[in-house]
Amino acid sequence: MTSPTPDTKSAGLAADRPRTGAAVVPDLYRAQGDPAAERARLRGEARKLGVAFFVFFSLIIGGLSLVAFNGALRPGVVVTFTAPAGQAAKDAALAPAAVDGWRARWSDGQSTPVDPGVREPDLGTHPGVAKGLLTPVRVQVVDAKGGRATVGSVHLARRPGAGVTALELPDGTTVRAAPSFVHAVRTAKLLGLVPTHCLMSIGALLGLVGVVLPAALVPFYRFWMGFVAAPLGWFNTRLILGVVFYLMFTPMALVLWLKRRARPEDDPLGLAERPGSYWRKREKPRARNHFERTF
Repeated sequence: MTSPTPDTKSAGLAADRPRTGAAVVPDLYRAQGDPAAERARLRGEARKLGVAFFVFFSLIIGGLSLVAFNGALRPGVVVTFTAPAGQAAKDAALAPAAVDGWRARWSDGQSTPVDPGVREPDLGTHPGVAKGLLTPVRVQVVDAKGGRATVGSVHLARRPGAGVTALELPDGTTVRAAPSFVHAVRTAKLLGLVPTHCLMSIGALLGLVGVVLPAALVPFYRFWMGFVAAPLGWFNTRLILGVVFYLMFTPMALVLWLKRRARPEDDPLGLAERPGSYWRKREKPRARNHFERTF
């Protein structure tokens, strides 16, 4: 009888596989024997990671921060004033007399007075805004600590083909106006700490590099998976399993145990404490093919 010839290629692949101390599916490491295939796999994974960063940070986090919390899609423009020394932005208010003497400067070079009578506490509540007859100007105050608060808005008669670029105050001061989207991009901060446009720029950059040049993103992919994703996965797995075990399985087991103690005869699993043995004598033997179809 001749012994089979060992496959040196398979033996080499088996030797190169990492020893995890558990059963390993060989197909998971099929690319490690081919450096070109492994590089292609890493480029593909790096591309996925870059696109994921773009979707999460630029679209989801950035979009929610701009649209939901900073009014990026609200109509009109925003003008920002500095609160007096020692006053918080949230304590400021737009007094009716404060609007007297304001003039709006338009992109067509015209300057028109601001009507103090056309004023609403919240932007966009005037019916003329919905009909496109008025241009809303949101007034925002920023304090020395970086706090911001919207104190009101004024509505100007709309000029077709022109937009408000600034407000001219009676003392000769000019306050520039910015479109709502531009203002939100400039000033929005995540949790009041990190500028939203920085997160969106990082996500966009990683997404672009991942699509155009994924090989350049492979070192970042290795770092992310080894030092960020792996520890988070280890922690989340134990946290989720602990929460599920102690907040779901443990109360259910306690309820079932109390039910078996109260009504042993209604126990469908036959686990309730009762005199005698748990052994059930089978009167009729099972068919031979029973163990072939266990479920």
